[in-house]
Amino acid sequence: MSLTIGGSGVAVYPPGATFGPRRLEDFEFVWLLQGTAEWRYDQGSIALGTDCLLLGRPGIEDSFIWDRTQPTRHGYLHFQLAGRLPELPDPARWPLVRRLPDDDPLRPLLRYLLSLDKQRPSTHQQTTRGVLGLLLTLFVQGPLPDHDEQRLPPHLDTLLEFVRRSWSPPAPTRPLSLQELAAGACLSSGY
Repeated sequence: MSLTIGGSGVAVYPPGATFGPRRLEDFEFVWLLQGTAEWRYDQGSIALGTDCLLLGRPGIEDSFIWDRTQPTRHGYLHFQLAGRLPELPDPARWPLVRRLPDDDPLRPLLRYLLSLDKQRPSTHQQTTRGVLGLLLTLFVQGPLPDHDEQRLPPHLDTLLEFVRRSWSPPAPTRPLSLQELAAGACLSSGY
């Protein structure tokens, strides 16, 4: 499996703006930071709020109608996937939208991806791919279950706890190197 990162960042649209239609050529994560939107795609439409994470797939024709009453800010990340993540089903079966409770581990991962985008050094490409792989795994597998038999693999639980501790107030959110993330998961960086 190979992940190639495309464009990423934050976009701001004025009240009532629209975007599209367009045909996606790659995968795209979209998450609202402020406001609401209606996402229209081949098979219908979905109302989006700041509690949603959207995954557009290659080939989907889509458009957005941004909040009519206030500016809308959203983060986005385009990427290409060659092959499959071994622990995940075929991408055609991945969900399109996930609701994100306040304590969902996807939220700090999304903030972290945006902070890496701001810095753009080439040394962060490998870290960005690693974080994106974890983000995809959590997105596809869904919210963390309440009972132990369906929990994430132990190294992912350990890594998520490390990230939460590293980014808990008053510590500022900062990019974590691949070596730090590997150490936080109690794994080698090669693994």
